Amino acid sequence: MGRKLDESALQRAIQDVINGSSMKQAAEKHNVPGTTLRARIHGRKTIKQRNESFQALTTAEESQIVTWCLVQYDLGCSPAHVIFRMFAQRILQANGINIILGKHWVERFIARHPSIGAALSKRMDFLRLNATSAEKIIEFFERLNNPILESIPPEFRFNVDEIGNQLGCGTNMMVIGPAGMKRILVADSPNREWASAVECNNALGRALPPLIIFKGQWVQQQWFPEEEDSLTDAMEDWVFAASPKGWTNKELALVWLNEVFIPHTKPENEDQWRLIILDGHASHASEDFIMTCLKHKIWLLFLPAHSSHLLQPLDLGPFSVLKDTYHRKVTLHCMGLNNMNMSKRDFLRCYEPARRFAFRPHIITGGWAATGIFPRDINKPLNSRNRRMEDQAEAGPSEPPPDVSDEQFSSTALPTPTTSRQIKELADTLGGDDAIFDGATRRVLFRKLQKRFCIDF
Repeated sequence: MGRKLDESALQRAIQDVINGSSMKQAAEKHNVPGTTLRARIHGRKTIKQRNESFQALTTAEESQIVTWCLVQYDLGCSPAHVIFRMFAQRILQANGINIILGKHWVERFIARHPSIGAALSKRMDFLRLNATSAEKIIEFFERLNNPILESIPPEFRFNVDEIGNQLGCGTNMMVIGPAGMKRILVADSPNREWASAVECNNALGRALPPLIIFKGQWVQQQWFPEEEDSLTDAMEDWVFAASPKGWTNKELALVWLNEVFIPHTKPENEDQWRLIILDGHASHASEDFIMTCLKHKIWLLFLPAHSSHLLQPLDLGPFSVLKDTYHRKVTLHCMGLNNMNMSKRDFLRCYEPARRFAFRPHIITGGWAATGIFPRDINKPLNSRNRRMEDQAEAGPSEPPPDVSDEQFSSTALPTPTTSRQIKELADTLGGDDAIFDGATRRVLFRKLQKRFCIDF
């Protein structure tokens, strides 16, 4: 078996021949076969070039898949062999090519493209994976710094999430009853039905139409207001669906992608990619969802697990306003009807104005700014009050200060100050030991000051 040809050495030998060297001198200098050098100079193609006509995918398609794999690695979503092969098969089917890729196709693909390779995945401990630690936040922002994602304009950077709403009054409220009671029991709404909404907005404050999901087998006309109702015009571009539990699933995630996101965000430039920042719900990680995004040039950036309170623009912006406004309108609606139950039509009458109020541009952009994603500021999530509380909870309670009794600091040991200078000197004296100063001594000091003020006044 002959030795493997060094393609780079062969190219240098060809360049020497072009510059005036003889073929024999160039072949000996670069240690390449003279017959191969002569054949290449006379126009013979490489084996790789000759086999391109037999490849299932075109060179451009393979190059695009390579780029996609590298970006998916940066996003922490490297595809497995099975998923990788399935995506390539889907591309062939979309091109009308009905062939089945061989079982060694992935290995040959990797051999043709040295910029990618196969490696054994390493599973991370569940608790470490779910921790919203500083390392996880830094890793997420490093993915955002990928040059391909950074090149996406803010109008094509989107965040999507689902919010659930109970049909009826389900929250505690102030009520009137006998005096002296801290809590009064009231009858709860027997309606436990929920309706959810899939909402999406971009970094510049634009909100897309929602996908409203009701509980049921299919959407029914009786759920909606009459055609002459002004609410019908306000919901003209909304999309409605039904599911057994009133929540999204893999099928409805595709409905949202194909009927809401893709048509409402289609760029004028066909080469423009879009970015969706979303959580790792199972409906977002299905192969059909990911394949549709790849087909329409959409990158998916998944948030770290349990980090929506720090990194989800919708949670830090419109959703907090929406929940409060919706519950107020539901309460007023139920009080007006003297009935704690609501129909799906009543839900729409409360949700539409609450949504219109919550999804104003300045609230949307405020949510993006609070996460530090746009404008970019990693200190926002790192210094968030919620994350500091998590760190304190993980660290456990701090050691209590030494127990210092009041007797250790009697009134005779601490003379009552009569001037501002004496007050300052006393404070400086007591402030030398923080642990003691934070205990009984501070109470004694304030008692002395109070006594002095009583004398003056």
